Amino acid sequence: MKQLLRCGVLATALVIAAGGTARAQLPGQSLPATKVGVVNLGVLFIKYEKSSIYKKELETELTPLKASAEKIKDAMTKHNNWLKDPRSTDAKQREISEGAMRDGQRALEDLDLQARKLVGKKQENQLIQLYKEIHAAVQTHAQNNGFHVILAYGDPPDQDLFTFQNINRKMGAMDMGAAVPYYWQTNLDITNDVLARLNSNYRGAGGVGAAQPTVPAVQTSFPPR
Repeated sequence: MKQLLRCGVLATALVIAAGGTARAQLPGQSLPATKVGVVNLGVLFIKYEKSSIYKKELETELTPLKASAEKIKDAMTKHNNWLKDPRSTDAKQREISEGAMRDGQRALEDLDLQARKLVGKKQENQLIQLYKEIHAAVQTHAQNNGFHVILAYGDPPDQDLFTFQNINRKMGAMDMGAAVPYYWQTNLDITNDVLARLNSNYRGAGGVGAAQPTVPAVQTSFPPR
């Protein structure tokens, strides 16, 4: 029964998307046509210029953490190589190197936790902001062009849509009960128009900036050469 209900919901959505207009009519009553469009959120989130700036912001903020991690890894590699060398017999240095390996591993775990907290909160805020701006742009375009309903989908841009991975992804969504737009007339896809509006507004606003976090110094002992 649940499967039949899901199929019924999907079939209804497909009929609306395919025709572009749908008329609801009661006996003796005639209603105006409903104009339905579609929009590819995947394209908007990837090609919206502000998304690229946000991504660069994250990379910039993570740069100090990555640099610290690389220094620690380099030091750990040197200690590890020294410990593996059969000629390394200095007991005191072995103790130092083994301690440095443990300290280095803990330092990497701390940096990873710091990066996850930094990126996680930042990405959450960025996603909310981008979603709000995309939603507003879609709403404005729909109202200005007489659309009553906009259905969103998420195909990857500039890729073959008939790969197994993409088809399986869509089938999985439909099996979970989601209504996925399957066919529509070309002029009903407003993705490029909305993207142009987003980028134009963003350029006019002057863009955004990025901040850098302060990373504490991590000291690691080195074995003698």
